[in-house]
Amino acid sequence: MEMLHSAKTGYEGIMSAFMKVSSLNVEHLEKIAEKQLDTAQYYTDMSINQLKELQGIDSVEGFKKLSAGTMESGNQVAKKMLDDTKAMANLGSSYKDGLVDIVKSISAKETAEE
Repeated sequence: MEMLHSAKTGYEGIMSAFMKVSSLNVEHLEKIAEKQLDTAQYYTDMSINQLKELQGIDSVEGFKKLSAGTMESGNQVAKKMLDDTKAMANLGSSYKDGLVDIVKSISAKETAEE
């Protein structure tokens, strides 16, 4: 009977850990999807704005202004890419920390049961 109880306790521990990891996965996938959608919206808006500006050019001076704006847009895109890279790295680090916490809690529980 003791062996059956031990097996049940072990199974419950495994399922608890699995559910915690599953919850962590869903949480982080939601954050990643949100970041990707925000990024896609940013690039879409930027592209549409540039097309509108291009459509409004009616002189050489307007073309010069657009060219200067294009260089600034390039700088903004580079900054956005750097910020997005940092944000994704932070998400990855947060995910790793969550997994480490789950493993630590399982280890602490197993140590306490012994």
